[in-house]
Amino acid sequence: MHYHWTSQQGNERRINNDTALFIEREEYYFAMLVDAAQKGQPSSAFTQFILNHMAAEIVETSSPSMPHSRTVITLLKALQKKLRKEYLLNIASYLILLVPKRVTNLKAQVIHCGDCRLGARKSDGSIVWQTNVHTAANPEGLWFSDGDCSRPERHILTRSLNARRFHTPDVLQLSFSDTTHWLLCTDGYWAEHLLAKKSWLKLEDDASCLEISKQILTSEQNSDCQNLLTV
Repeated sequence: MHYHWTSQQGNERRINNDTALFIEREEYYFAMLVDAAQKGQPSSAFTQFILNHMAAEIVETSSPSMPHSRTVITLLKALQKKLRKEYLLNIASYLILLVPKRVTNLKAQVIHCGDCRLGARKSDGSIVWQTNVHTAANPEGLWFSDGDCSRPERHILTRSLNARRFHTPDVLQLSFSDTTHWLLCTDGYWAEHLLAKKSWLKLEDDASCLEISKQILTSEQNSDCQNLLTV
């Protein structure tokens, strides 16, 4: 399985606050997308701290089998406690995808908190969104609709990764095949670029997409900074 990483800084952002992690293990792939808010300590240091923590913990896992979502959430809870030392004001959205290397009775696992979103690209190029988001535009778990993109409440997170309180992420199990194209997208990509149909060069927010699939033959990066960590 390979990836295509596309990422750019938004026109109204000081730096590109999106980052991603891609890990290949013996029996599975681990992908994580992080979208940090522009507040608190420098976001680049904040997101790098998140990725380094998760990468180290996943790599040190002795079992070659894919970890259960409960194990990953335990790692996230440990991470959240460590944020209290230096990143008290920082917040971020994240999305984690674990995909078994072999298509068996195991399903892909998705763990997400905030407004990053997972899509599956169909053969005709269209995208079916697999996850919802946690924003004030779709409170109480309502499904985020295309019309919600224009609501200012879309930018208010109802769940996030932050030092003050651990917000329990949503967990999903999804069926997949060898032809599935997974798209891990920040809101600048899926909401502003795709749903609101804004030109790539006129996007206000950082926009990033990590696409992974067994159908991708060569891994590629197209970013304005070094914001993808691979292990």
